[in-house]
Amino acid sequence: MNVFSTVTFKKVCALTMAASLMVTLVGCGDAEIDNDEDGLNPDDYDVYLEIEAQGREFIVAGEEDDNPTITVEEGDEIGVDFCVIDGNHDFVIDELDVASSELIDACESIEFTADEAGEFEYYCSVGNHRANGMYGAFVVE
Repeated sequence: MNVFSTVTFKKVCALTMAASLMVTLVGCGDAEIDNDEDGLNPDDYDVYLEIEAQGREFIVAGEEDDNPTITVEEGDEIGVDFCVIDGNHDFVIDELDVASSELIDACESIEFTADEAGEFEYYCSVGNHRANGMYGAFVVE
């Protein structure tokens, strides 16, 4: 092996190891919200929610049931820190023009005003998740 081949081989090995480490660190999962560094400030909203998507369920911090009914007042400013813990998911409420990005092991902050009274459905629009029960009621009183 000549000097050029040895140097090139070492560079390729170093780059491969660095890329592998980056994939491992980025993909090590368990996305979570740390409001000291990321996410929204709960004090800035009338209603603040931490919602995790896992499997075919939405888990709302402070609620016992999965896919719980979320009730807010008309005119409330809503802040949501949405994290996908398992799989790929999004968070959608059509009537209120709310739609997160489709996420995989990541978090996204969502802000909106509950400007229309009624009972709506929040759901995951990915694949057949909604049909498989990944939805809940969002009530604006």
